[in-house]
Amino acid sequence: MRKNIIFILLITFSFFSKAQNIAIGEWQVHLPFSNVIDVAYNKDIIYAANPFYIISYNPKDYSITRYNTVNSLNDVGISAIEFSEKNKTLVISYTNANIDLLIDDKTIVNIPDIKRKNLSGNKTINDITIKDNYAWLACGFGIVILDLNKKEIKETYFIGDEGAQVDVKKITFSNDSVYAVSDNYIFHASLNNQNLHYFGNWKKIDLPVPNAKYNTLDFFHGKLFTIAKLSGYNDDTAYYRENGIWKSMDYIKGIEMRNINISNNHIVFCGEYFIDIYDSSLTRTSIILDIIEKGICPNLAIFYGSGNTIYIADVNHGLIKYFNNKTEVIKPNGPYSSNAFRISNSNKAIAVSAGGYKNNWDNIYLPAELSILSNGNWKYLSRFNFPDFHNVNDIITIAINPKNPNHFFAGLFGKGLYEFKDYKISKIYNSSNSSIGEVNNSTDIVRVAGLQYDYDGNLWIVTTGNNRFISVLKPNGELKTFNFPSSFSFDSATDPVIDQNGYKWIALPRGEGIFVFNDNNTIDITSDDSYKKLSNTIGNGNLPNINVHSIAVDKDNEIWIGTDEGIGVIYNPSNIFNGGNYDAQQILVEVNGFIKPLMSSEKVTAIAVDGANRKWIGTEKAGVFLISEDGTKEIYHFTTENSPLLSDKINGIVIQPENGEVFFATDNGIISYRGTATEAREKLDSVLVFPNPVQSGYNGPISISGLVENASVTITDTYGTLIYKTKAFGGQAIWNGLDMSGDRPASGVYLVFITNDDGSIKKSSKIMFYH
Repeated sequence: MRKNIIFILLITFSFFSKAQNIAIGEWQVHLPFSNVIDVAYNKDIIYAANPFYIISYNPKDYSITRYNTVNSLNDVGISAIEFSEKNKTLVISYTNANIDLLIDDKTIVNIPDIKRKNLSGNKTINDITIKDNYAWLACGFGIVILDLNKKEIKETYFIGDEGAQVDVKKITFSNDSVYAVSDNYIFHASLNNQNLHYFGNWKKIDLPVPNAKYNTLDFFHGKLFTIAKLSGYNDDTAYYRENGIWKSMDYIKGIEMRNINISNNHIVFCGEYFIDIYDSSLTRTSIILDIIEKGICPNLAIFYGSGNTIYIADVNHGLIKYFNNKTEVIKPNGPYSSNAFRISNSNKAIAVSAGGYKNNWDNIYLPAELSILSNGNWKYLSRFNFPDFHNVNDIITIAINPKNPNHFFAGLFGKGLYEFKDYKISKIYNSSNSSIGEVNNSTDIVRVAGLQYDYDGNLWIVTTGNNRFISVLKPNGELKTFNFPSSFSFDSATDPVIDQNGYKWIALPRGEGIFVFNDNNTIDITSDDSYKKLSNTIGNGNLPNINVHSIAVDKDNEIWIGTDEGIGVIYNPSNIFNGGNYDAQQILVEVNGFIKPLMSSEKVTAIAVDGANRKWIGTEKAGVFLISEDGTKEIYHFTTENSPLLSDKINGIVIQPENGEVFFATDNGIISYRGTATEAREKLDSVLVFPNPVQSGYNGPISISGLVENASVTITDTYGTLIYKTKAFGGQAIWNGLDMSGDRPASGVYLVFITNDDGSIKKSSKIMFYH
């Protein structure tokens, strides 16, 4: 039904949209724009919000502007938006009760009063209604009035019996009264009453269906409209109240309803796969049913301007413009959803799997979806655009062929390994057609928990629940599976990590330590294989904790291990199979005057090594750390409080080697940060200066990337006068844009001279500088 949809994708962006390359120290969000929850509008602009960010769309020039935590917004978890034409202000509310005001499309004012208020119970702001200079907020505890002129909270009403909290879903007005709906009641009060703080001045209205739920309300030409929602599917009915009597809408009865909206002097009803529009006399002017064939399921719809244009806040596809039976998707590029369970990279491509599993490592049955960022554009597969995913669940890992970003593999927690070529399934590996290991005592359950390519192009595959948990798929298509004693059968695993010896390191998060496998670089000869399971006992790994969640290999071939109790480092991994001490060591650091092991109070969920051999550390609750090469110095600590980071819970970290962009997968989606280090190159054949030219208003760092290890960089003017001198971080040098005296250079062309340690490799470039 959904596969026949044809959408026009609008890709014109305004100045708020970022280019593919971002400056050092800048952030970039990578969030979806499906499941649009609310739409607002003024005379010229349509605003649409999903839980993560807002776009404005100009129908005249088709431009899109994004507002997110990087460029403007103060939070994620948007719950509602509404526009005040009188104040030229878009009011934005969040599920945690935070509030932003977007004024004149350029200024943001944050009002965190409700969020910070110590109030028990539900503080979610469910909806926003504008009246005069005030925004009336329907909150989980009652009603809050926000003064848009003074930009401050004016009133709070607790309208339940004896002043109890009431989960107000929506507010509307007649000429002289205010109405508020909750799940089980409709309240009203006179606007002429000067004491709406007193709960006794709020009266209840008899409901059309006493045992139904109510979450929407609107007043339209003397009639009060609501929807009675019953628990059964297709059991909803729209009602209106006139002269004290409730009447049902004959055409909107026994269906699945979503919302009501008053726009352009029409009342718009929307539900699952339909939109129904009526004029002021309740004469139906339009009914739109063909959207079911296009897979459109509206959360809300507005009737905008002249010409019968409908803007739809759709559950799956974003903001949709419907005109003359044609549909256009207005949707910035991004991944399919915010689910970022695991993230991986390969050269220039970033891959995200959106599955998961329960704490006991059982299936969670999340619908299959995967997203890949390549050449600055996101592509994704989900059951809405890929019919082969219709009955597929729990993709938990993905690996991209380093030589071809259109060739990749997805590991499913139950249905084996899927191979994709050009975004089509080319083969499925399971226990019926391959040697890949199935769960013990099962004939068809194959839980692929980890994937990793090695330097020779072999794909290493890790499964769980059996003693044949390591397989390797060679570039020629041959699959080989290794057998281990029956005592080696692990219930948990992650993507394998391959060190400089060729050892495969597999973290076993469910209290099983680490498994290390050495095939001795002879895949087809098993007689020289060796393996060992490391634990938290001295002499056998001495891990900080038996629950291991992440492993990384640094440039010195040291193994960094993230556990429930911080980090351990194995400095001599060769000793595991060659003899000698291979116990993990904990790095001691000073914290508030006390010496303690590095991050011993944190659950370390991710570790990534940048081009300068520094470590990016992701945690379950404390955000992201960047620490020095040896781990003794903290360089950055990013949290949701001091940065645009989307969440303090980090699921994974990967780094793009060429530009040093660090991608963080969180439980609220993906965000990236341009770091100061890139991977060094062997030759100086593609030096890049960014930004170039340097505009007069730019005061940030200037990067010179594509360098060899420890390159020396000298910047002079055209007369040879020294302006700046520095050394590379990995493959990138940083210039602060100031000369040796700390002044900004004059406008003109500056020369960049690059050389390696012994002077055998040299390169030059230019920077245009505007004062």
